[in-house]
Amino acid sequence: MRTLVLGEPPVLPLFISNSPKMGELLRLLLRNPKDAITVMGFAARVLSPAERVYRRADFDDGTKAFVSGVLGPQAYEALPEERKQQMRENHHADRAQLLGAGFPPLSADDIRHVKTPTLLVTGEQSPPILRRTLTGKLEKLLPNVDRVEIGNASHVMHEQNPKGFNQAVLAFVRRHAS
Repeated sequence: MRTLVLGEPPVLPLFISNSPKMGELLRLLLRNPKDAITVMGFAARVLSPAERVYRRADFDDGTKAFVSGVLGPQAYEALPEERKQQMRENHHADRAQLLGAGFPPLSADDIRHVKTPTLLVTGEQSPPILRRTLTGKLEKLLPNVDRVEIGNASHVMHEQNPKGFNQAVLAFVRRHAS
């Protein structure tokens, strides 16, 4: 790989396991209270409600709960119908992540070993956990990293501001072309 572009990847395992025990949560809280509160708040506001709805096998509402939690309360309703349909048809991935194996294990050492030039892309309007906490942790750990924030966009920055997203990615790739 010559370059790597990551758009707000779900690196929660850098903070907590899929089913954290009280001791793990307390250690996180003592090590970094701000990150702990952000991660636990995201789990309580987004992951747990979506998980409850998916457990009832209500896939449409599960997708809506997850998307609203990640993109904002009104975001799902604002999506074009064809995009909602695409999300409904692909709900299996979100459902599996929340009810199945969860996020794959990931450690700080795993990240430190990535030597490939990496571009971290965030959306200006993304939730703080995606924009600051998760991406910020990656930025500290990756040895060869650039970061760019896409204006007028949230987590789906490639859809909400494709021109800004494409310009940032292409500029990064060009800088690292051999």
